[in-house]
Formats: sequence, C-alpha cells, structure tokens
Amino acid sequence: MNGPEIMLSSFRHCRDNQPQFRTVAWEQLARRLTRHRERAEKDGELWSPTYYPPGTRRAKENVEQLTCLVLDIDDGTPPEVFEEAWAPYVYVLHSTYSHTAAYPKWRAVFPLATSVWAQDWPHVWETLANALAPDRYDTGCSDASRIYYLPACPLGDTDRFARIHDGERLDPKEFTPPAAPPTRPRIRAAPPAESGAPPPPRRPPGARVSSEVLIEYALRTIVLEELIGQGHGRHCGTLWLMCQLRDNGYDSEEGARIGEAEWLPRLPETNTKGEQALYTAAELATVWRDIYSKPAREPWTLRQLIPDPPEELAPSERGGGTAEANGAPLRGAEGGMEPHRALQGGEMRAPPPIPPPSGTPAAVAPVLKIPPRQRRPDAHPSDFGALYNLAGLQHTPCPPPAFVVEELMPVGCTELFGSAKIGKTFAALGIAIPVSLGGMALSRFPCQQGEVLYIAAEDAPWRMKDRAGHLLVDIPSWPPGFWIDHEWGLRMSNQGFGKLEDWLDARRATKMVILDPWHALRVPYPRGADIVSLDYEAFKRLNLLGTQAECTMLVLHHASKRTGEDGITNASGSHGIGAGAGTILEFRRIREQHTAQLVVSGRDAKNECTWSLQRDERTGHWSCLGDAGEIAANENRLAVWDCLAQGGAMRPKAIADATGLALPTVYSLCARMVKAGELRGGGGGYTAGQKPGTKEERL
Repeated sequence: MNGPEIMLSSFRHCRDNQPQFRTVAWEQLARRLTRHRERAEKDGELWSPTYYPPGTRRAKENVEQLTCLVLDIDDGTPPEVFEEAWAPYVYVLHSTYSHTAAYPKWRAVFPLATSVWAQDWPHVWETLANALAPDRYDTGCSDASRIYYLPACPLGDTDRFARIHDGERLDPKEFTPPAAPPTRPRIRAAPPAESGAPPPPRRPPGARVSSEVLIEYALRTIVLEELIGQGHGRHCGTLWLMCQLRDNGYDSEEGARIGEAEWLPRLPETNTKGEQALYTAAELATVWRDIYSKPAREPWTLRQLIPDPPEELAPSERGGGTAEANGAPLRGAEGGMEPHRALQGGEMRAPPPIPPPSGTPAAVAPVLKIPPRQRRPDAHPSDFGALYNLAGLQHTPCPPPAFVVEELMPVGCTELFGSAKIGKTFAALGIAIPVSLGGMALSRFPCQQGEVLYIAAEDAPWRMKDRAGHLLVDIPSWPPGFWIDHEWGLRMSNQGFGKLEDWLDARRATKMVILDPWHALRVPYPRGADIVSLDYEAFKRLNLLGTQAECTMLVLHHASKRTGEDGITNASGSHGIGAGAGTILEFRRIREQHTAQLVVSGRDAKNECTWSLQRDERTGHWSCLGDAGEIAANENRLAVWDCLAQGGAMRPKAIADATGLALPTVYSLCARMVKAGELRGGGGGYTAGQKPGTKEERL
C-alpha cells in the first residue's frame, strides 16, 4: 500500500494547544496505533491527522490540511459488523479507554490517498462517514481540530484489541455526496415571546412513552454503572432522558418540569467515582437547553425499552409508534449516550424488562438498589489473589536484584541529585563510560558491560565532546555503544515512555539510560494536580521499565535549597520522586574543592553509606577513595600520630589542644591506636609508633 506520508500533530495532554508537527509513514503510525499503554487515568498523549502552520495554536480556523479519516464508534456496535464493507481499504482499529467486552467502544483510522484542505473537510468527512458507517459514528470527529488519545486502557485491562487491515487508501473523489436527510421540525427551548415562533408539534399522550418509564430506564443505566461498571453516569442519563422527552413530543416546559420534579430528586448523590457530589439544577438546565435547541429525532418505543410489554397496554404503548420493531438496530441520543445493552447470542438486546407503571407516578417500580454484599465464610486465601505466607517464603529462593554498577546502581531507577554546576554530569559520565567499555566506575565499582543511552536535554554536541575528551584522554578509541540524544522530542509522558520502550526493545544490550536533567524531561504539572502522585507514578514507571529491561535508569536532578540529614528530602521537587526511585545518590561538593561525597540510600541499595570522592584536576575524572567515615577516622589517626612524631611524648589533654580534637575522642582514639601498635605508652603519656595506614592495610 503506497501513498504519501501522514502529516500529524501531537499533543502532550488534553489541555495542550501547541501542536508538535511531524510526518511519518503510514506503516509507522499504524504500528503505534496498535500498542495500548496501561494507565490509571484517561488523559495522556494525543494526536491529530492535521497540519498547522508554524507558530499557530490548535483551533479549527488554523488547520490547513488533513490526511486521515477517523471514526469513533461508541454505540456498542462490534467492529465485525463493518469488516465486509471495509474490506477493500487499509485501516487500523483499536479499542478506546472506556471499551468493555459487553459494550464495545473503538476507533477506526483510514489514511487518505490525498490530503484534504480544511475548508473542504466538513463535506468530505460527512460523505465518507455516511458511506462507511451510516448512523453509527460520533459526529464530533467531523471537527478538523479534534484530537485523539493514543491507544490506552485501564491498568490490568484484558478486553483491549487492535489490528491492522491492508488494502487501498480511501480516495474521497470516489464517493458521491450523501442524500440530504429529511428535515424535522426544530423544537427550541423556551423561545422568547417576541420571536413569535410557533409551538412544536406534540404527540398525543396515548402515542408516546410515558415519562415514568423513560425515567426508570435512565435510572437503571446509572445503577448498572454503579454495580458492574457497564452503564452510564448521571450526566449521560440526563442527556438521554431529555432527548427522549423531546422526541416523544414533550415540549420544553414539560421537559423542564419533569426534570426538576421527577428526575432530579431520584438521581444518586454520588458520581461514578463514588464521591459525594449532588447533581445540581444548574447542570440539569444546561442539558435541557442544549437538547431542546436541537431538532427532534425518531423516539424509542416502549417495545424497545421493554421487550415483552404486558397485553393490557395500549397498542401504541406496546411498540406501535413510528420506530422500527424490537429487532431493528436501536438508535441513541446525541451527546454520545446509548443505554446499556448486553451482547447475547451474537446480537444486541435490550436490558432486562422493567416493570411497567400502574398508572400513577407513585406506583412506578423503585430504582434498582445495590444488593447487600454476599459474605463468604468458606473463602480460601487463593480466592483473594496471588497471596503467599512467610512459611512458604522461608524455603523459596529469592535472588537479590542484579547490579549494573556494584554497590551503587541496581537494575531499576536510580536518582542522582546535587546542587547546580558542581560536577554531576562529570560524575554520571564517569560511571556511564566504564559501563559502555566494561571497567570500574569511579575507579572502584565493577560494571556490567553494555550499551548506554544518554538523553542530554540541556547539552550540545560540542560540550559533550569536550567532556568526553577529558575523561577519555588516555583511551584512543571511544566506545561505539555510547548513544547520545539532545533532541529526544518527547517528554516523559505516555508517548515519551513508549519511545523509550521501543528503544529498549530494539537495543536489548542497553544497560544504562541517563535522563539529564529531569526537570527538562518531565511532563508539566497540570493546574491543581497532585504533584506527589504524578512524580511517584513517573519514577515508579521508570523503575518498572528498568527492571523489565534489566538496565538502570539514571535520572539527574537538582538539589533543593533546603538541606538536612535525610538525603531523600534534599532533592528538589516532591517526595514522590524519592518514593518512586529504587536507589538515591546525593552528590555533595563544596565549590572550588576537588573532593566530594556520594551518599547512597534507598530500598534497593545494598549498603547505605557515604563514599568519599577525589577529582583529577587534569581529566576531571572522579575517583572513589573509600568510605567517608573511615577516611575521616583515618585522618584523625594521622593527625594524632603526626603530633606525637613531631612533639614527642604528650598527654591526652595536650594532644587535644594541639590537634583540635575533642578530649573524649582523643582518649578513645589513643586507646585504639595503642592496640594497633600505632602509639606506645599509657595514661602518663603517649609516643608515636607505627604510622597508621588504611583500614585494609590494618586488617
């Protein structure tokens, strides 16, 4: 299937109005549209098959060309219905975020043989949509500036689907324009008195479905959402009810009265998330005005609402209206709402029968209530998921996590933070280059050899070459497996994570990925968002990605202005960063000094300790001298030994005055040095013995 490249614009989230334009081959776009990303919320990366001139924002008037036809099918129709009609064309199908097996919701993307100018798009879209999926599509897709979520699904979802069908591209010139639909009388909401508009035609009371049945049906779809997550929320139920009242001949005044007096008091007090939030009269009025300002459509009959109505109902109440019989496809109301239907025996059927009213609103069957929870006293622990106990764990082999850099960086996510411009990048390169070559990081820690991807968002090639030239001054051939990117192009949103996953899938030898710095690569925080949760989810996802790929994700980050003993709280940003990362490295250095400390902590750290580092003035390479605590103790030993070697025999008080050490420290230190043979004497005075060495030398 040949054709021009697809022009598309990408967006970071649903509130982003700055299009990022690029062109891709259809095969590349099709592959991306068949990969679902699991996430807890619907919002994420979006795309649009549009071209915006540079410097413009997302708006209908700014679109110049479109390259794909997108159809959203949200009425519960399975895609198999269209397979025969769409067989000649190339397209991609994928389920959307709210899709379920009982109520399919999905999207179809057709590449066009030629791009379409924006001014011609409404006519072209209507022509193609009516030819491919008449009366099934979401009319909102006709908006040239509409944006679409990349395939996503809730966490743990198993009902998702996606597939590619090969064929020829759609050519808009091959389709004839659709016939003009018959006009219907337009029912307006409370027309002004001065307009003189005639009232809308009304159906006789015996020829329309009673409002009580419509209300009961709409309420049942809301309760189904609360029970099994396959119904609709209060807003969708209100949309459908107002549409049916309008289509059954209830004028705007009757619709307002029924909505306020009969519908609003019976709505649940909680939303679909279980939060206590009343549905207000203002929300009802907004829906009422919107629905009654649009033309009426064919109403549902009682037979479509109740499959087997009782014989005592009037013929008009049993389905004798103008709609088709119960076997015909059901039509929903505008606004994207379709009442709940179950897939049984390969065909769509209406919900279970609702007891009809007995004539008065007081006798209407009560709203379906949530049944009491069924207790299970005989439940087995295996019924509650993948549980295990300590007795079984005692004899189960559990290997510790593998380390890419011994004692410093296990597989997963490692955060390296410190103050600005103190040498974090040199330290990171001093660790990453030995990984690509297979050597000792910081001249002390063994590394697994593998490829390295360095995403340097704030650097340039000349600066990277200058730094590498210093660190590799004694190495004639630089490592070919060290990859650098300065224009990753995607922040670490769902699309950015997807690109990183693609890299790790293609380059399985990768052992380290460096993100430098985090603030230039993270997704901007939406207004009012829970920053701790966003940071935690991002680093938790990096940790999971590194664990699955058996590599370490090294994230460089800045330190906060506040300082404390707890290294996790010294990082800039929220506590979610430290909570999500498996290992935390704090780089401490006083400017213009060639010594530093590297503090290691975190749940995946093998040993929480502080390493002392020394910088080579010629190359800028950081070397680890050893444990900072031991080095400090050894420096005190040397200070005492030098004092006695130069001044002769001295008592502890004189040693403390000469060295500046605390007197209790001198007492305990002298006692240990006497045992090690570094001092001679006792309480009356000490003299120098063997010169102190390192801990390894003493052992």
